[in-house]
Amino acid sequence: MAGSWVAELLPRNAYQAAYTPEAPIIGFAFESQVGVHAFGTDRRAAFRAKPNGLAYVPAGLRCLLQFGKRRRIPEDYIGVRTQPFV
Repeated sequence: MAGSWVAELLPRNAYQAAYTPEAPIIGFAFESQVGVHAFGTDRRAAFRAKPNGLAYVPAGLRCLLQFGKRRRIPEDYIGVRTQPFV
């Protein structure tokens, strides 16, 4: 796989994100998370993720994530993705 790896630490905060990643993303949650998500569709679903779990989003899959709105705000989260050479 060409490119370099980028790791981002997302702080504890309520947020909503809708995006389509150009490269696969691997995420790691330090604590349990409760929120709403949608992958490849507009149909949202509630979820509860276990602590110390991995998440994978393939390149090109449209997704929506929402945490902390009327729910417990998640702890820090690390996202890892590739960054193409420029």
